[in-house]
Amino acid sequence: MRKHWTLRYIIDRIFNFFYFYTNKNIPWLSKNANKFFVKKLNSNMTGLEFGSGNSTLWIANRIKFLTSIEHNLKWYEIVNQKGLPKNLKYLLVKENDYSKYISEIQDSSIDFCLNDGLERDVISVNIISKIKPGGFILIDDIERYLPQKDTTSPSKGCCKTKLWEEFDLKTKNWERKYFSDGITDQIFLFKPQTND
Repeated sequence: MRKHWTLRYIIDRIFNFFYFYTNKNIPWLSKNANKFFVKKLNSNMTGLEFGSGNSTLWIANRIKFLTSIEHNLKWYEIVNQKGLPKNLKYLLVKENDYSKYISEIQDSSIDFCLNDGLERDVISVNIISKIKPGGFILIDDIERYLPQKDTTSPSKGCCKTKLWEEFDLKTKNWERKYFSDGITDQIFLFKPQTND
């Protein structure tokens, strides 16, 4: 048996399985992260998503406008087959162009970004200026990059880079809210209303 397959991890996996089995159309985030996320969304918001899936339509149905960026043709086709609402701009881009889309976004123009795709470190660093004051960045699988000390997720700290250190420094004054289901962790980072 793999080293991380402890009794706690197995129990967490079972709860995780049943949560997603009984809630088929929700984002693949932890249960408490989803509860928190839905409370933060409103019909006046403009959002950006890197990495599409269940979250794409779920978010689009709760906000004014969503742009979703996907590199994987299979996922792109799966989401497309569900029928896209008019308030969703859905883009298939090549892997090496994945983060280049950020340069087309105006500063302080989006309310939030869900970062759950490729190049998460590059996207996280470069999306900071695009978030409105009071807006937020949501990063899935954060235990890989900026883990909490007490996380039990098995991939803790596996993918740290210099860009993650830069991101952590640039957002040190942002309010942070962590969530975990014992398998993966998420973080919400809230941009201060002012630069003070």
